Amino acid sequence: MKDEKTLEELKEMGFTVEVVGRNSQSSNVAETILEIVAYILLILGLIFPIIMIVVVMENPYAYPSFGAAANGIMIALAVFLIVAVLGYWAFFKVFVNISRTLKRIEANLSK
Repeated sequence: MKDEKTLEELKEMGFTVEVVGRNSQSSNVAETILEIVAYILLILGLIFPIIMIVVVMENPYAYPSFGAAANGIMIALAVFLIVAVLGYWAFFKVFVNISRTLKRIEANLSK
């Protein structure tokens, strides 16, 4: 392969070459970070819309110039945010699981 030849040439020039593969620690760290980000997004994404709903319910006349429609819009926005956050969380979790599954498959094939 062209890349292997290039790596050999770099080694001959005196460079230290380290090949980082899929089973490296760096990709494990990336998966863990993405999983942590997914959970942080889930927690914050559920807390803020709930706060929005509570504030709107406790003070229904906060926007008198908009009338009752503003309260309905705020509640609909909060529900939409909850659904969107759950979708993003699920996407991140599936993405991480696909990455881990591909690593396991690769490890099993290389045996």
